[in-house]
Amino acid sequence: MAINLNVDKFGAQFSAFVEFASRQKDQNFIACIEGQKPGLGLAAPDGRPRNIAAKEWDGYAQFWRGKDSRAVNNEVRTLFLRTILGVCGVRSVAELPPGVRAVLKADDYDGKGRPLTVRRIRAVTEAVKAAAGASAPAAAFASGSSPAVGRLQDLVATAPGVPAGAPPDEKAAAFSARVSEIAAKETIANFTHVAFRNCVRNGVEDFHRKHEQFDRDRTGRMGVRIDGLGEISKDYETARDQLVQFITGNDDETFGTAAESVRRRTGLLMSILSQFTASSVTAAFQSAIERPGLTYQLAGNSAGGADTPMDFALDRTADGDIQITFRQSIGVRGLVLSDENGNIRTHDMDGATSRCAVGLKIVLPDADFRRLARTDWSRFDFEAFLRAGDEGGTDEQIAQIPEPFRLHARITASVHFELNAERNAAQNADPNAARNENLQA
Repeated sequence: MAINLNVDKFGAQFSAFVEFASRQKDQNFIACIEGQKPGLGLAAPDGRPRNIAAKEWDGYAQFWRGKDSRAVNNEVRTLFLRTILGVCGVRSVAELPPGVRAVLKADDYDGKGRPLTVRRIRAVTEAVKAAAGASAPAAAFASGSSPAVGRLQDLVATAPGVPAGAPPDEKAAAFSARVSEIAAKETIANFTHVAFRNCVRNGVEDFHRKHEQFDRDRTGRMGVRIDGLGEISKDYETARDQLVQFITGNDDETFGTAAESVRRRTGLLMSILSQFTASSVTAAFQSAIERPGLTYQLAGNSAGGADTPMDFALDRTADGDIQITFRQSIGVRGLVLSDENGNIRTHDMDGATSRCAVGLKIVLPDADFRRLARTDWSRFDFEAFLRAGDEGGTDEQIAQIPEPFRLHARITASVHFELNAERNAAQNADPNAARNENLQA
């Protein structure tokens, strides 16, 4: 869903409604299509927008309102609804932004000839303009044809920690910073967990043994590319040698000939290159929008065309620090979301195009990387770390990581949902969808 107040045909008609409402002093005045007669049709012969005028008289309630008067009211309402759907880029009322739906009074579009007042035109057009201002930054996080897009955009704009009265750009920046902050914590906690599990055995450090987590992920749906080398080997020993060469800058170095400090750094680097690091962004997004009563559950679609493997890229910054860039497109087949009233709704997606694109950039200072390699990981209280996670969560886990074991890195995250509804699913969810779609024909 993308709001475009200048979209062809509908944008001009939207402006005509706005201009009419702005000229009226009495909010109770009733709108009609200028010169409209029953059966004349909605489209002007030359394609220009229809002029909107004040209706001279309208009977009270359906009993006193004549057939022709009801027809005139229905026609201006049909034009107004078609215009609102058109500028909002949706096919049905259910797909409109929440703020627009809240003031539209959709039940009034029932074909019973209810009048369209200046008050209602102003309320709806102002809500559309407000949503247009909010949707541009929010579209950086969610776009597409699914009704879930509007809800996600609203959750972003009203997320905890996002200043309520701030301009849309500031809200988007605040939310982005919040996602990166949480993703950094998740990455630190996941790295600590994977490093201990794979580099300590029976209470004794063992950086020489196979890093099981890295090996499983690398032979599965994870790719690792090194700047200047390309994709690393699927053979574990060869891949390990290639990481050693990246760390040392020596193309002839191997794990067997490398110094102990290099072997330890190799194991720690492998602990970052894992599916647990990859999951940090989706976990961060969910945490960033979390609030009491919210239901959020994403159903992945690994068989869909939008799903891609995990991809890690390694290179060096100008200062010699290690830079790890991660990206992945996660296919989406469905999303369960509660609306602003707490009602839970399942949104079915087009599996060929719906995705959640996530990204991470991790800059690991060389000095900090070497410090971690000098630490005796057998002294880490892993059990206390696990208990903290079970009892409190990520913040409590990080509090249990002493400074010598703590990863210090500059971490930024990005996330974008492209969610497109299945056509049949969208119409089943909203019984008026087919009728509303015909209004745009």
